[in-house]
Amino acid sequence: MEKQIAAYVSLITPDINKIKWPKFENKKTLIDVIDGMEIYLVDGNQVKIKHDPDFVEGGNDKVKDYIPKEEIWIDGFINEKNGKPVVLHELAERKLMSHGMGYEKAHSIANDYEIEYRKTHSYCKASIDYQQMMGDMDEKNKQEVINVCNDQYGGDFGVMRRELLRKKRKNFYIKKLVDKIDTDLEIIEELRKK
Repeated sequence: MEKQIAAYVSLITPDINKIKWPKFENKKTLIDVIDGMEIYLVDGNQVKIKHDPDFVEGGNDKVKDYIPKEEIWIDGFINEKNGKPVVLHELAERKLMSHGMGYEKAHSIANDYEIEYRKTHSYCKASIDYQQMMGDMDEKNKQEVINVCNDQYGGDFGVMRRELLRKKRKNFYIKKLVDKIDTDLEIIEELRKK
């Protein structure tokens, strides 16, 4: 299966490189059609409000049930340089899942392809995300972030940022759930005392 996806990625990469990135006008905007998949820029903030607070950078119909069949959505506020690797990620992830692979494994493999694409297309460490992340840090903290990025994310700050945002959101919801349980337990304890 992984050899098949490697061949698939090598076939679609030239298509991704040829994409003419449209200007996003705060409405669903067709980027291109690749391998029968319609790829759109969408308002990521509206997707978060209406459908999914965990929407980060992109999604596809095999993962997100609110995305229409055979569509990929990319957050319209991502620039072309960071958007094309996300398109590759979503196409690869979707292809793997359409052949029966589970989300976690497909996502992990798609991350590997996205990282490799960014490395071979000079995306690594030059992204806006990197500049924003590194802005106000002292040298020691900058080096720590660089080391974590290199060790865990293949030197790709775009992928690192997305994964950290997902973890942060997940932890936020877990904390909310724990807080609610604690509150419920306090109420139950108070009722028992009466």
